[in-house]
Amino acid sequence: PPPRGRPMPPRDAGYSLRETLVAFAVLALGLSVLIPAFTSQLDRIARAERTWIAHEIAANVLAEAGRLHTVSEDRSGEWDGRFAWRLQSRLQPAEPGMRAPHPPVYHLRIRVFGPGGEALVDIETLGRDRL
Repeated sequence: PPPRGRPMPPRDAGYSLRETLVAFAVLALGLSVLIPAFTSQLDRIARAERTWIAHEIAANVLAEAGRLHTVSEDRSGEWDGRFAWRLQSRLQPAEPGMRAPHPPVYHLRIRVFGPGGEALVDIETLGRDRL
């Protein structure tokens, strides 16, 4: 029995089991829509980060080839155990009716692959050996 002078609390105070279950069902439905959207965004962010790193690797490989003054050699390597790169070099033929330039011009192609062999960067440019 409640102490004297205080009214008895109503018996229907609080939430019923049915209301609680409906609230959890609505919450679960909302989360089932939001979680895939959130993970999709995380995947896009991770791919953007891998692509940015691959571009940095490509720029560094091309800069290194220029610093070594030799672009006429094919090279390959890897970075951080997760990214592989391949620099291919082919002699650029002279335009018809034109003399071959000295030093010769090379067509360079740098490709960077991410984890699982995913091609992230494929850049083509021209370069030449320095004498």
